[in-house]
Amino acid sequence: MYNEAQENAKTVYKRGLDHFENSDFNNAIKDFSEAIKIDPQYTAAYEGRGRTWCMQGDIERGMNDFTEAIRIEPNNADLYESRGMIYVQLGQHERGINDLSEAIRLQQKSAASYRFRGMAYSQLGQYAQGISDFTEAIKLEPTDYIAFMGRGVAYMQSGQRDKAKSDMESVLVLNPDNATLSQAKNILSKIR
Repeated sequence: MYNEAQENAKTVYKRGLDHFENSDFNNAIKDFSEAIKIDPQYTAAYEGRGRTWCMQGDIERGMNDFTEAIRIEPNNADLYESRGMIYVQLGQHERGINDLSEAIRLQQKSAASYRFRGMAYSQLGQYAQGISDFTEAIKLEPTDYIAFMGRGVAYMQSGQRDKAKSDMESVLVLNPDNATLSQAKNILSKIR
């Protein structure tokens, strides 16, 4: 049953999101914390505060908030995906793979989960698994140039130069911005 406290928590949470989107992280944390105080079961507020802590460099607090949200709502794939992505970005690849695998088990249609898990596998030198995950991400989101880039690098690392070249050429077509263009051209020059 939705009650007045939950409505108040939602209002404060939305205000926190506005602060977050405007890079006002201190006020975002205050609002997310207030929403949690109003409704201690409000997982979105934990997730919002966790993201904000991480943006401010307080990874431990951020991960604690994600873990609490997962404790409250253990079947929420988005929470596992978010925490898993942060683990991968921190270089904690095994933990990232575990969370992203759980996110995929709960919701198999997230290209981001497959892409980040592919990155983690590739960073561990497990290129076949990385390629498989990047391929699944591309099936789900055919314009995901980051997945093409990741798969191309994994192909190159595993000696599959023709496939790497094809993926880098796809990157150039899908997102010819300066940074991506430079990276893809650099990789292509090593293949040719």
